[in-house]
Amino acid sequence: MPTYEGYRVRSVLVRENEDRPRVELRTGQAVSDFMRSLGDADREYFCVILLNSQGEVIGVEEVSIGDLTGTLAGPPEVFRSALLAGTFTVVLVHNHPSGNLSFSPQDIQLTKRLYEVGRLLHIPVYDHVLITSSGYLSMREQGFITVISAV
Repeated sequence: MPTYEGYRVRSVLVRENEDRPRVELRTGQAVSDFMRSLGDADREYFCVILLNSQGEVIGVEEVSIGDLTGTLAGPPEVFRSALLAGTFTVVLVHNHPSGNLSFSPQDIQLTKRLYEVGRLLHIPVYDHVLITSSGYLSMREQGFITVISAV
């Protein structure tokens, strides 16, 4: 018997619904439409959308739920499910309950960090979309994110 018996761990990805329609997300508008309920949320959510090589949604994970003014997310939380699911690329999504439709300096700094980590893991960040009750803003469409490996 191994000396590490009882310390072994295993990682399991659980998909909550296998009977879901196929959804392609290639634009900020498509992401905003898909995640539109975030625009009316009363607290800040940070989510990661997992995409396959055809740009189809594999899954969505709520990485973090904050308060009215912010939420925290880091590389381990963002990329854990992406690694388990064999994701081709990810889309980062968060909302501003205040309705402020602009990326904060912290949003931009976090995106740069996650972009670099994704590059190292070979799971590129395809886009980061901000959603509010009045609309959306896409970092990719604004030129902040250069797509390394387009879907």
